[in-house]
Amino acid sequence: MKGGSVSKKMSESNMTEKKIIIMLQVAIVSLFVLPGSAYAYLDPGTGSMIFQVLAAGLVSVLAFYSKIKTGLKNFFTKNKDEEDI
Repeated sequence: MKGGSVSKKMSESNMTEKKIIIMLQVAIVSLFVLPGSAYAYLDPGTGSMIFQVLAAGLVSVLAFYSKIKTGLKNFFTKNKDEEDI
């Protein structure tokens, strides 16, 4: 009968973890969905600066990804000049 109580405790802890995860998800979603007062002004210069930062970040990620991809590909492929041992 001990096995039954252990599995019951584990299922209770899993339910508690699931409840905590659901509560965190609801809290995070509510932060983004519910409107809040923002007393701020974004002029056109700020908008273009944000756009430039996002564009530069995207280009940097793509360049870094292609460099890493090429490096890994070269590392794992065998050169034709190398002889089999």
